[in-house]
Amino acid sequence: MRACSLTLGLTLAAAGSLLTGCQTARQEVASSATPKATASNEQFAAQFNLAKLREQEGDYHVARQLYRELLQLKPDHASTYHRLGIVEIRLGEAEKGLDYLRRAEAADPENLAILNDLGFACISTGRPELAQQVLKTALEINPHDERAINNLAMAYGLTGQFDKAFATFRRKLDEPEALSNLGYVATQTGDLKFATECYSRALSLDPHLNEAAEALAQLADLERQVEQQKSIAAATKRNSPPQSDSGIRLTGAQEEPSRAGR
Repeated sequence: MRACSLTLGLTLAAAGSLLTGCQTARQEVASSATPKATASNEQFAAQFNLAKLREQEGDYHVARQLYRELLQLKPDHASTYHRLGIVEIRLGEAEKGLDYLRRAEAADPENLAILNDLGFACISTGRPELAQQVLKTALEINPHDERAINNLAMAYGLTGQFDKAFATFRRKLDEPEALSNLGYVATQTGDLKFATECYSRALSLDPHLNEAAEALAQLADLERQVEQQKSIAAATKRNSPPQSDSGIRLTGAQEEPSRAGR
């Protein structure tokens, strides 16, 4: 299946405005305030880029601290919430990451990158129904966005709506690829029989679809392992010695007389 990975980066846009006036005093205020504001914006942009660099290098703890400091400067900055959400998820803090991504969406509700990452985070944290809502919004903005289409299809499949999942995959993929992707989603739900059917059908349509062939082989190997475990468990049970008498008796049952009393 085509990976639905978390994307990196948004461009930071900052613009300063120039004050104009007729009086000299106003001009002096404008000339003194504008460089300060520009410097502040430049410093923010520099730290944001540094945080992104640390994130890209995998130094997530440092990136997280830098993003948190940036939010103290600009509490409503969507891009910072976005990146901090991704970093938290990569550090294993999925719930915190999801919360930051929600704040990013609230600050910039039509940003496709944010919506896609929020949708994928919802899937990753076991909220496929919420993911469907988010990703439908993304597709209203851009009906051809490939990430949104694939992630929405996955969200449908994880709720057992395999027909919708397949139809959504088909918006961008041919039938064999869509079937292979559907097989992948089915494995995530534990429906290995249906997954095997999907992969087999995909290979019958395209014998050169390597992803489906590899997945089918893995499923067959998994099935053999399960059968072996069942055989071992059955053999162990047959060969186990009988359990000793626990001393438990049925209520009201007549006790067998002891040898001494016979």
